Amino acid sequence: MDKTEAILKFINHTDKSIFLTGKAGTGKTTLLRKIIQTTHKNTVVVAPTGIAALNAGGVTIHSMFQIAPSGFVPDMTFVPDPQSSVRLESIASLSKTFKMSGMKQSVIRSLDLLVIDEVSMLRADLLDAMDFIMRRVRRNEKPFGGVQVLFIGDLLQLPPVVKNEEWHVLQHYYKGVFFFHAHVIQQTVPLYIELKKIYRQTDDKFIGVLNNLRNNIIKDDDMQVLSQYVKTDFELHQYPGYIYLTTHNRKADDINIRSLDNIKEKAYSYNAEIEGDFPDKMYPMEPVLHLKVGAQIMFTKNDISQDKQFYNGKMGFIQSLSKDEIQVHFTDENLSIYVEKYEWTNVRYHVNENTKEVEEEVIGTFVHYPLKLAWAITVHKSQGLTFDKAILDVTDVFQPGQAYVALSRLRSLDGLVLVDMLKMRGIQNAQDVMNYAQSETDEDTLIKTLESGTKKYIYQFLKRSFDFHYLIYQWQRHADSYGGNEVLSEKSKHRQWAKTQFATLTAIKEVSNKFLGWIDAQFSIDTMDYQTINEKVKGAYNHFFPILDEVFNELLTKMEALKRVKRIKEYYSELLELEELHCKNILNIARAKLLLQTYIDGREINKENLTDDFIKSYRSRKLNVVKESYKEQNKELVQDEEAFEDFSYYSRKPKKEKKDKISTYEITYQLWLEKKSIIAIAQERKLTPTTIEGHLARLIEEEKITMEEVLTDDKIKALSKLFEEFEGGGLADIKEKAGEDFSYGELRIFKASMGK
Repeated sequence: MDKTEAILKFINHTDKSIFLTGKAGTGKTTLLRKIIQTTHKNTVVVAPTGIAALNAGGVTIHSMFQIAPSGFVPDMTFVPDPQSSVRLESIASLSKTFKMSGMKQSVIRSLDLLVIDEVSMLRADLLDAMDFIMRRVRRNEKPFGGVQVLFIGDLLQLPPVVKNEEWHVLQHYYKGVFFFHAHVIQQTVPLYIELKKIYRQTDDKFIGVLNNLRNNIIKDDDMQVLSQYVKTDFELHQYPGYIYLTTHNRKADDINIRSLDNIKEKAYSYNAEIEGDFPDKMYPMEPVLHLKVGAQIMFTKNDISQDKQFYNGKMGFIQSLSKDEIQVHFTDENLSIYVEKYEWTNVRYHVNENTKEVEEEVIGTFVHYPLKLAWAITVHKSQGLTFDKAILDVTDVFQPGQAYVALSRLRSLDGLVLVDMLKMRGIQNAQDVMNYAQSETDEDTLIKTLESGTKKYIYQFLKRSFDFHYLIYQWQRHADSYGGNEVLSEKSKHRQWAKTQFATLTAIKEVSNKFLGWIDAQFSIDTMDYQTINEKVKGAYNHFFPILDEVFNELLTKMEALKRVKRIKEYYSELLELEELHCKNILNIARAKLLLQTYIDGREINKENLTDDFIKSYRSRKLNVVKESYKEQNKELVQDEEAFEDFSYYSRKPKKEKKDKISTYEITYQLWLEKKSIIAIAQERKLTPTTIEGHLARLIEEEKITMEEVLTDDKIKALSKLFEEFEGGGLADIKEKAGEDFSYGELRIFKASMGK
């Protein structure tokens, strides 16, 4: 079993936390995407910075957990100094001031897997703050509130940032600043798994130098190899295709601005299309892109089309520009391509009301050409990029790992130029990181842990699914909250109803306890009879489901009636929380059946195999039945279907913008299906008609619409003649022939249809 397969199994088959690391270019990001696509677990992806979160397809730690940008002292007795310029929170102060929206609390309560990307930048105190919040929200004192955590990153790259004033206080609580110094990590040590196959470099000599630099054991032979690439008089502009890597932002910006100014061509500016909630600190690039013909650029994303003509960090030169087109030339390949815009999305997480699964919701988009000026870039911003040629100015490094990050961006030594020889001062990595790297889990331990972890996971999944103590306890609390008979309120009218539901549920407690004890006994022996367990689980499901389903039906019916009663918002909110918990319990016992059958059949425990139509539609079907039943019994209250569907004082009403925050192309597609014109869509979306036409061209390529739906027969006929000698590529020549008869957008639409 290779490590990629093993990691996927660890995530899906166990609750064990993992630290996934590896040198630059070993495929950590690719594996993360595969995990997100295949895991059956409710998953949230977070990262320490906005850009890191954007690249990982998640959200920032601070936004997810609503943590202020301050230090965290893991001490109940610590009292922050209000006069201090350094902001510090403690367990006590965070307990008093902490507030979190209901939606985020619901997400955290539903979590099975938390992925933390770019963990090299994650501070120990921030991780402890996350742990504190998760335990509190989930009402679970296990590390991270019982959630599995996947830490991803290379600790020998860029480290966490801690101000001296903060460290003056934090050093009394922590041995170091890295995530593995956190108190919670001492309680739950993650498996250390390292990816070792390097995909970026193939030169053994270069790989050897990088490995030694990474491990603080630079030898004379390594320095001799690197000395051959020192060129103190190397002029950047005399050698096109090289990018200058420096440790300082100002120097990189100055080089790019001066280099663009030196080109005596017309300047073009291209603006990003930003919709919805997309904070400027998350912008993946400058919102205004300034270019000239001849400018040296690089791509900031991989080509997502089948052609794969560029990758993140690939260099090129601007060959031609117009208001609506950018053409880039790759000198080494003698290839020119026209660049399409790319969409970045800002997401937030919410719990699907029907399946109780954590899902992403796009709340903002940033659409732009994935290009940036590339005469120079900082080492920090080069993380994740790959270069063929680079000039490294890393003699003045100020953080451990910067020299390694810079060198590891290159594919080979052939494209390396050093401004000066590396000096050992400042390039060494922190010794505590080097020591932690010795704790890598060996292969035999991984296999044994996976076997025992799978058995333990199935056991715990069954126990959690059929343990109704917490559900019954919450119903008891709810029934007790109505007060005595002397209390008169709208809520008190439903006191007997609540007591009846609690009594119904209490009846399953004894059987549940016996079944949980039976499960304990079965999993306490070495040889497991999974077939017998499977039959018993099916029997338990058949016993418990009708009772749980009956109470759930009563709960939904009560909520449907209460939608029409004013001034009971707090009471309705209590029922909403019960509804979420109750539905989750029902879906969990359904998933427990699927889990066991999947394992017995030898199939992968993944997202595809742990869901079915019942799980997807149970709540929505119940809700529809309840609504129809109420409507039938209360015809005098419900005058017509439309009024009935829309009426509610307390139900969650989706904001109008929610349905709009999907892919920018999908939004245009939905409006097009509503038979709106290009002009009307452009006005509604506050975009140009040309942009909307570009969206329609893509929709034609994806075969969602046809050209005939967009263009008139006369225009199609005229465009057919215009494109008779067209052999592919850009549209500049065609546009020149067309003049004002056709817009760029119309030309794109016709071009998109040519391959269909």
